[in-house]
Amino acid sequence: MKLLLVVVQDRGARRLHEALVAAGVGCTALASCSGLLRESSQTLLVPVADEQVEAVVELVRRHARPREQTVLLPAVDLRAFADPASQVETIQVGGAQVFVLALEQVVRV
Repeated sequence: MKLLLVVVQDRGARRLHEALVAAGVGCTALASCSGLLRESSQTLLVPVADEQVEAVVELVRRHARPREQTVLLPAVDLRAFADPASQVETIQVGGAQVFVLALEQVVRV
């Protein structure tokens, strides 16, 4: 068995969670905070059989797509204050990070 830890922004978490449930894959969602932007996210705990890992990762790929977002970065030096446009940058956000861990057993009580 494997435990997939899937970290996804709140925007895509509901859609992904629904897709997992529709595919018959159970998961537990935990609120978390992640990344450069410190935006809220969900960490999904997804226990699966070894042979299901690739199918679940593919579901994540389809339902948690990255996108571009323009952000205001903190000034690194005084020259940045002279030109406010130098503080704006477009970065890639969203998508998901999937950590695959060995899982000894799942006990429901």
